Amino acid sequence: MELRDYWRVFRRRAWIPILLVLAAVLTAGAISHFSKPSYMAAATVLAKGSSSNVYGIAPVVTFPQAASSNTVAAGVIHKLGLHESVDEVVKRTRTVPLGNNLYRLTITDANPDTAAAVANEIADEATALYVQLGAPPSNIVVDPGLAKARDALRAQYVDATTARLKFQVQHPNAANSKDLSLVTQALQLQVDEDAAATAYRGVLDQISRDQLLRIAAATGFDARVVDQAVATPDTSGRLFNVVSAGALALLIGIGLVFLLDYLDTAIRAPEVAEEIVGAPVIGVIPRATTHSLRSIKGGA
Repeated sequence: MELRDYWRVFRRRAWIPILLVLAAVLTAGAISHFSKPSYMAAATVLAKGSSSNVYGIAPVVTFPQAASSNTVAAGVIHKLGLHESVDEVVKRTRTVPLGNNLYRLTITDANPDTAAAVANEIADEATALYVQLGAPPSNIVVDPGLAKARDALRAQYVDATTARLKFQVQHPNAANSKDLSLVTQALQLQVDEDAAATAYRGVLDQISRDQLLRIAAATGFDARVVDQAVATPDTSGRLFNVVSAGALALLIGIGLVFLLDYLDTAIRAPEVAEEIVGAPVIGVIPRATTHSLRSIKGGA
C-alpha cells in the first residue's frame, strides 16, 4: 500500500478517532475539574558558596542536595508534626535552579496551608544545613549577650517547670477540682511554663541564626529565604492528564481504523476487483443518493 492508500483508509473512518478523542478529552477534563485540587507552594532561596574561604573548605553539598536530604525532611516532620515518612517528604520536594544562585523550592499538597508551611520550613532547614556544612561549627563562638540570655531563660524555664510539677504532686486532681482557686493556680503555672519554654526556644533560635551569620561571614557561604512560599492551585497536572488522555485516544482510534479495514472483506476499489477476478473492469456503477435520483427524475 502507498501513502495515499493509508490516507484513504483513515479518511473513510476518520470519525472513529475524532469521537474517541472528544470523549477522552471531555471525560478527563470533567474528572480533573470535579476532583479534589492539589496545591503547590514555592519558596525562593538565595544560596551561594565560595570555593575558597578562610577555612580552605569547598562546598560539601549543593543547595538542592541539602533541600532533599533526610536530615532536613526529619527536622520538618518533627517541627510541623507531620504524619509522613522521611521518604514521602523528600519525594514531594523539588528544587529548581533559577540562575544567579537563586533556587525555587516547591512542595505539593492537598491542603494549601500544609503546602505553604512545609515549603517554608524546608527552605529554612535547608538554608541552615547548607551554611552549617560550610565550616566546622566548633570554630564559631556564641555571642556573649545571647549566651547570658540563654542561661537566664533556661533557668526560668526550669523553675517554671519545677513549680508546676510540685503543685501537680500536691494537688493531683486540681484540674477537675471544684475549688476555682486551685484550677486557676494550675492554669497559671501551666501558662508560666509555656511562656518560659517559648522564650527559651526563641533565644535558642536566635543563637542558631547568629551562628549561621558568623559562619556565612567567615566562609563566604550565604543562604537565606528571599521569598516566602504561598500556596496556589496546581493545574499543571490537570492539563497533562487531559492531553495524555487525548493522545492515547487518538492512537487507539487510529489503530481501530486500520484494524476494521483489515477485517473488512468488501471490495472498494476497481483495482482490487481486477486482481480478484483477473479481468478488466468495464464500468463502475456509482452509489445512488437522494440527490442523484432526483436529478434522474428531473426534480430539483
